[in-house]
Amino acid sequence: MKLRTSIIAACAILLLSCNENSGIEESIKIYDEDMNARFMQILKDENVNYRIASDGQIFYPIEQRNKIKKAQEAIWGPIDESKKGASVQRQDVSEIASRLTSLGINYEVFHDENKSTFSWSSSVNTEAMRVVSEVVSKREQSEK
Repeated sequence: MKLRTSIIAACAILLLSCNENSGIEESIKIYDEDMNARFMQILKDENVNYRIASDGQIFYPIEQRNKIKKAQEAIWGPIDESKKGASVQRQDVSEIASRLTSLGINYEVFHDENKSTFSWSSSVNTEAMRVVSEVVSKREQSEK
């Protein structure tokens, strides 16, 4: 299956997170500097509320999803809804990869300086996200 150029170029994966100030947020990280600059300009022009984490991840209120989708489509064209994924800490990659493989879930992994992003088919998203959640929760419990 051919990956969309936008996924390869930008590794833009939407993720859910929680922010105590704004409620539910989604996020995107764009690795290509030029595309990121264009994306940020569109967000400013469209008055999208967002915040940028220290690693460059852009968080926005879930209510702004339609504006974000329009900004993405302005840069990359139609969005491939067949892919989902999650960004995780590098220390969780090996166990997540092992468990996804044992379940027969096909995935790809993209790495940056301190995080890795898994990508898989939306048809297996529920099961894959369960694996990610379990692995991350287990690590977090062991760190307490």
